[in-house]
Amino acid sequence: MSGGGPLPVREFATVAEMRAHAKAVRERCFGVATPRPAPAAMPGPPPLPPFVRRPWDRARYLEAMEGLEPGDHNLRSLVRVVSAVTKIDATDLLVEGRAPERVKARQIIMFLARVVMGRSLPQIGATLNRDHTSVIYGVRKVGAIVDALGLDRSTDVVAMARALWGREWPSKPRAGYGSKLKPKQEAAAASSLLEAVE
Repeated sequence: MSGGGPLPVREFATVAEMRAHAKAVRERCFGVATPRPAPAAMPGPPPLPPFVRRPWDRARYLEAMEGLEPGDHNLRSLVRVVSAVTKIDATDLLVEGRAPERVKARQIIMFLARVVMGRSLPQIGATLNRDHTSVIYGVRKVGAIVDALGLDRSTDVVAMARALWGREWPSKPRAGYGSKLKPKQEAAAASSLLEAVE
């Protein structure tokens, strides 16, 4: 075909004729196709043993943590303390979810980590998978509740967590830290909150 002319084009009358021609060309070029043997069945991995969760003795953990100085706690141990006090699994406190009991427990962690332990807002937010502005809101809310209920801001993390969890929180605290009320309004709001709780 060195003449440079156009290549001959073969026209087929039917699809079957075209397929037969293609099969003949494949056999001429590549030989007769031999079917591949089926791969041997590979044995699967051994079955995993069932997941066994070790029971966690919450009471013994709280006994061990009581009386420790705030510097002896890290954020992970604080999450475990609040988890033990509230009887909510620690992983449930770290994932998305807006169930009221989880929110209350998370806000207790935020308050204790910021006020008692002195951790930074980004550290607390990273531990709880929240933004630092959510941490600010939680710290202010719990601070207002602590002030409104007259709770002691002790340095014992376990005692503070128990006191905060055991109390019924007002739905919208207005007195205390972060309040935008004037002093007379703040005093009236605090007394009305105490009356509502009692």
